[in-house]
Amino acid sequence: MEKKEIATEFARIVGDYNCTQNVLLADYTTFRIGGPADFMVRPRNAGQLSEVVGLCRAENLPWLLLGKGSNLLVSDEGFRGVILLPEGELAGIEVESGRLTAGCGASLAKIAVATVASSTDDHGRIVTKTLSELFAGKTGEFAR
Repeated sequence: MEKKEIATEFARIVGDYNCTQNVLLADYTTFRIGGPADFMVRPRNAGQLSEVVGLCRAENLPWLLLGKGSNLLVSDEGFRGVILLPEGELAGIEVESGRLTAGCGASLAKIAVATVASSTDDHGRIVTKTLSELFAGKTGEFAR
């Protein structure tokens, strides 16, 4: 398929608003560097994500699932492929019966808040401490 046909197919899967071309990745990284991606697709649920990845595979398009961009450096040349930016259900967090489930697009900060809000025992404090150490580790990497 040609690029225009691929864009049309992505838009069919996720909607016009959730599929853009030539997106500057500098806007999606903590360090604000990086050239354009051929496509940015924002799937909102597992079905859309599965269809988009299936199309990428069928068309031999490289793809990358992007989180919040804090551990990402992108070349000025950009990314020749598809950036997947999970939203909606894929960024959700659920707490039920002491079990926390987070989508692939959920931020670590929101996961930490949900963990603290839902913890009532020592297990919750252990998880919170682990998340705190993770954040401290990330900060320490950039301080070197």
